[in-house]
Amino acid sequence: METSKKREILTGPIRQVLFRLSLPLIFSNIVATLYSLADGVWLAQLSYAEFAATSLTWPILFLFISISIGISVAGTSIISQMIGANRKEEASKYANNLIVISIITGIIFSILGYFSADFIIGLMGAEGELYHYSVIYLKVNAAAFVVDNLYFAFQSILNAQGKTKETTAMGFISGILNIVLDPVFIFVSIPFINLPGFGFGVAGAAIATILAKIVAVIIGAVAIIKDKSDVEVSLANLKPDKKYVRNLFRLAIPTAIGRSSAALGFSVMNAVIVSFGQEVVAGFSMVNRTTDFWMQISAGIGSAMVAMIGQNMGAHQYKRARQVVKEAVKIVMISSFVGMIMLYFFRNPLLRIFVDPEVDTVVYNIALDYLVPIGILNVPFMGLFNVYQSLFQGTGQMKYSMHMSTGRLWVIRVPFVLFMMKFTEVGMSSIWYGMILSNVLIVLYSYYIYRSRLIIPHEETR
Repeated sequence: METSKKREILTGPIRQVLFRLSLPLIFSNIVATLYSLADGVWLAQLSYAEFAATSLTWPILFLFISISIGISVAGTSIISQMIGANRKEEASKYANNLIVISIITGIIFSILGYFSADFIIGLMGAEGELYHYSVIYLKVNAAAFVVDNLYFAFQSILNAQGKTKETTAMGFISGILNIVLDPVFIFVSIPFINLPGFGFGVAGAAIATILAKIVAVIIGAVAIIKDKSDVEVSLANLKPDKKYVRNLFRLAIPTAIGRSSAALGFSVMNAVIVSFGQEVVAGFSMVNRTTDFWMQISAGIGSAMVAMIGQNMGAHQYKRARQVVKEAVKIVMISSFVGMIMLYFFRNPLLRIFVDPEVDTVVYNIALDYLVPIGILNVPFMGLFNVYQSLFQGTGQMKYSMHMSTGRLWVIRVPFVLFMMKFTEVGMSSIWYGMILSNVLIVLYSYYIYRSRLIIPHEETR
């Protein structure tokens, strides 16, 4: 029997459905970004080294979980198409196998990440306090990769069904809990209320994140088990099946390669940024945290797109799937334009959240130089990047998603920045120029692929 959520995705007004599915995700993403901002503000009060450590280690953490993200993306694509084609049994088997794979890979990468942390951070060129705090932050986070993997898996299963309210609950509750727990675990004396905290510093930020995600995983598990109308998950069925594992990996590998290569590319870029000094690392991180806030709109739209395109592709409603892409592009471009205006006119108060220009003029000016104009100009192109990645994921064309992630960093950004550093005198500005150039070119490439490769078939090919 067709569920109301599935019927809405397949027959409802596209713009309204896209808004209805994406708004909870956008809200959840914004809460997560607010947590990231709060996390940065707390750590910046301790030292720029602890603040910069979170930015330096992010690509490494992303590298370790990229395979699991790839598997989850593949899961959303396959499960949504199975639901659209009324193949509940197969959708359920893919969901169960997705969870099993997530647990196994999480355990393996926890071990690898924890014991390789010292070597990896040293390889990136970090020294002194930045090295010390980065190793601590990486080790604590690595110990809980299995929690991250289950978080992604449960989000994938729920998003494939269009259950964005449930994934919003996961993100919202864990985000709020994270914000509350952060000062408790970071400081010796909790700010504003002057009660004793644990005083773990940068390790406390990681611990708070892990505890919050454990709560999110529990919420996701309850939501999946409670409603079995489209997908049925149970402990009895949590055992690997070669057929479904193979299909998941077949679709996951391109995405995993793309994301892991992107993570390596970001690691190289971070090593370049570190070479300019700790102040540049801090300024770079401040702007990224600021602009990331507006990126959550396109990220939410993208997540909703995957389910809508996947289910409509499964139902052979190709014209409707193409219309989803058109509406998503319109929404993202309008929101990006608003975001650019907001970031420009509120640039000073936004950066003052992290640093007082009268106390540290150097870091403030570095951040301002990056934000205006490059950080602001990046907003629409990052929005379109999210849209086209979601398009390729929803249609199961993971190789093009891989091309986007890999090409942006390794074909364009890294070579450009290294060239500019060697043969010009622009210095750290080469990093900002490389970012905008790579984002513009990869969006143009994605648009060309979408228009020329028949990513979504015409109705007559049905």
